[in-house]
Amino acid sequence: MNTPKPLFTALLSLAIVSQPAWGSGNALSDPLLAVDRYRASIVNRVVVTWSPELAGRGLTPERFGERIHALRSDQLLAVSLMSSLSDVLAVADPEAAPEAGMIGYVPIAPCSARVDTGVRDCDLPGDAFALFVMDASGSASTVRVGSTASGPAGEVDVLGYFTTGTAAVMVAVPKANVITGTGAFAGGGDLNTASGDYAVAAGGYANTASGFRSAVGGGVSNAATTDVATVAGGGSNTASGFAATIAGGYGNAAGGGSSFGSIGGGQSNRTNGLHATVAGGNANTAGGQESSVGGGYLNYATGFRASVVGGAGNVAYGENANIGGGFNNQAGGYASYIGGGYFNKALGVRSFVGGGSYNTNHGPYATIGGGGSSSSAMGNIATVAGATIAGGQNNKAGALTDPVGCPGLPSFATHATVSGGLDNVAAGTYATVGGGNGNAANVFSEMGACGASTGFAPTVSGGMLNHATGSYAAIGGGWSNVASGAWATVPGGYSNAASGYNTFAAGSNAKATFGGTFVWADNNSFNFASTATNEFAARATGGVRFVTAINASTGAVTAGVGVAAGGGSWTSLSDRAVKKDVAPVDARAVLARVAAMPLYTWRYLTETSGALHLGPMAQDFRAAFALGDSDRTITTIDADGVALAAIQGLHALLHERDAELARLHHKADEVDVLKRELSAIKAKLGLR
Repeated sequence: MNTPKPLFTALLSLAIVSQPAWGSGNALSDPLLAVDRYRASIVNRVVVTWSPELAGRGLTPERFGERIHALRSDQLLAVSLMSSLSDVLAVADPEAAPEAGMIGYVPIAPCSARVDTGVRDCDLPGDAFALFVMDASGSASTVRVGSTASGPAGEVDVLGYFTTGTAAVMVAVPKANVITGTGAFAGGGDLNTASGDYAVAAGGYANTASGFRSAVGGGVSNAATTDVATVAGGGSNTASGFAATIAGGYGNAAGGGSSFGSIGGGQSNRTNGLHATVAGGNANTAGGQESSVGGGYLNYATGFRASVVGGAGNVAYGENANIGGGFNNQAGGYASYIGGGYFNKALGVRSFVGGGSYNTNHGPYATIGGGGSSSSAMGNIATVAGATIAGGQNNKAGALTDPVGCPGLPSFATHATVSGGLDNVAAGTYATVGGGNGNAANVFSEMGACGASTGFAPTVSGGMLNHATGSYAAIGGGWSNVASGAWATVPGGYSNAASGYNTFAAGSNAKATFGGTFVWADNNSFNFASTATNEFAARATGGVRFVTAINASTGAVTAGVGVAAGGGSWTSLSDRAVKKDVAPVDARAVLARVAAMPLYTWRYLTETSGALHLGPMAQDFRAAFALGDSDRTITTIDADGVALAAIQGLHALLHERDAELARLHHKADEVDVLKRELSAIKAKLGLR
């Protein structure tokens, strides 16, 4: 005998739900009534079932459907149960399959049969099969009455049977409610079974309470199969874990490994872990012990005490991991967290991803606030302990590649930070990149290298293509700057390099290569480099100014020095308008003090060149003129003033001497005249 098709199962389901309860005294006495009521639907299902094979029999679906629709109710009922097209055609068109025998339906007065033992009070052929409905969704079982049971145990109501040339098919449905457990109770509804001791099937349809003290409140095709399991309602729900609970929904399962598991509702949700919970949604699974899923679709909480609040396709498999929502996020680290977004991963211990997309956090205690990209190739990646990426795109805090591919990643490379921007990398301990594009703090110059350099706490605040690779090195911004020396600084600008220890390079193309140097370069395209350790070097082809005082009201410069463009000496502000206590100078007195002031040749103790100098000591200068604010320094403007005053004094002295000489020369001329006159007189007198 061929196994019947499930089509009639749906038919009987419709018949059951449209008729008074089985066992109420109004059982359906003739399923042919249901066949007539649902003829169009049955014909359509038969045609759809056999359409793939019709062409081989020379039939079209339209012609085949016309023949099926023309059948009597008993023939259509038989056809709906057949599993062979030949048998179908034998009924619908005897000429198409003459070898098959005619099937006829024989209705009988309802009688009972026991499926598992074969005990029955029906006068049926000994080889009869029983087809009966299991639930309202249309699933069915076929068993041989009187043989070893291949379907559920229990009694059925037999309504009739078919006969063919080879066997008989019994048409039967389960009795209304079945109570077999000690102290069990079935409160109402249809086709409910309370088979567990002290089990309760309160109502609904086709529900089963088979576990000890299990309970089903209502709904359709629900099952509480283990001790103290409960299904409150809904449809096709199964509570198979000890003390498991399903409040409602459809197709939910609190599984055998889910003792004390609970499902609030929704559809196709699963709990497999001890004390696991799914509140609702669709196709969600709480598989870890004490795990939970709030809702959404296709979410998984498989880690111990892991949780997914909602969203879709999220997986929390780390212990105490949590995902707030979003799409296709993974929280695999212990106590890791993802707030939302999509395709984010929090894989490190206590790692955090707030949102965004395609962000990956491998680092223990590391944080990615958000950002990311529309593709996995451009998301943010944190790979070391304590790393932080606030946002942006394709930023990395830690190793340049996934740690799995970098087994030699230094363990000290921790707490790196990238605040945002694009394509930035912070790869050393306490390394920081504030933002910008293509900046790197503490990485090798070869960007494809795996791991980090040995620098410590470098910083790039922003800009583009800047690299800070020295310990405590800093770059404020700009473009293509490098700070590779320890404690080196580049505040900004273009193509500057501070490569020596404690160096400073700013402007454009400034190169501080010797330790302790300060290099400033103006806007020229040529490199300007330091030439000695601890040097202050500035290229300012437009001139240099140092302002040391301004007018408090107007901001006008009142003191300072400068070097003119192309010049080679300092100019000092000496405007009368910025001076006070102006008094004349006794130039001769100054000259006298200059003349009295000791002068020496000498060398500075610290001047490495050993150059010889000439001049006074500051103490002598101060004692002689009381100028300046210290007896350890001599200002050039005071030295120049003393020199000018001495020159004036010398000039006055020379002027006086010139006048005296002129007077003396005049007297000498007078003497010469007198001498000549005397000589003339003597000559006249004949005197010698």
